[in-house]
Amino acid sequence: MPFRVIVFDFDGTLVDSRALKRAAYDHVFADQPRCLESLPAILAQRRHQSRYEIISAAVDHIPNLTPAERVVESERRTRAYSDWVEQAIVDRASDSPAGRLLPRWRVNAALYICSLTPVEPLRRILERLQWLAHFDGVAGYPVDKATLLRQAMAERGVRSDEALMVGDEDGDESAARQAGTAFFRIREMSDLVRLDEYLT
Repeated sequence: MPFRVIVFDFDGTLVDSRALKRAAYDHVFADQPRCLESLPAILAQRRHQSRYEIISAAVDHIPNLTPAERVVESERRTRAYSDWVEQAIVDRASDSPAGRLLPRWRVNAALYICSLTPVEPLRRILERLQWLAHFDGVAGYPVDKATLLRQAMAERGVRSDEALMVGDEDGDESAARQAGTAFFRIREMSDLVRLDEYLT
C-alpha cells in the first residue's frame, strides 16, 4: 500500500447517507409546515453548520414560542433528528462495501475519520456498525479536515506523500490540497472497491 495514513469523510464516502440526513430534517418537522417550507433556504445558507444550528433556525419559524421554549424545542427536535438518522444510517450501511474493506486497509495504514457530523453521534454510529475499532482517530464537527490531516501525519510521523484524503465533496479535495496530500473522490459506494484496487 502506498499510504500509511488515510483520512475518510463519512457521509457519502463510507455510507450513502447524505439523502438520509436531508430526509431526517423533513421527518422532525413533519408537524410544522412553515418549518418545512423554510428548510431548503436554511440548509443552503447553513450547509456547513451543525444539526443543532440548522434545527434551531427552523424552529424560529414556529410561531408564539418564548425564547426558553425555542431552546427546549430545538433540543427536543435535535434529539429526534439524531435518533432517526442514526438508525437510518446503520440500516443503510449494509449496502456499503466499507464494512469488509476497512479491516483490509487497517493492516497497512492508520485510518481516521473526519466528518461534519458531531463526534458523539458519529462514534455511536461507528460502534453500532462495529467499525470503531478500525480507526485510530474520529473527529467531528467543527474540526477542520486539513488540520486533522496534518495532525494525523504528525502523529504517525509520515510525509504528506504518504497520506491520503478520501471524500465525496470539493471541501474534502480542498483539505487534501491544503495539507499537501493525495485525494481520492467517492461518487458512489462502488468507488470504494475502486479505492481498494488503487491502494493495492
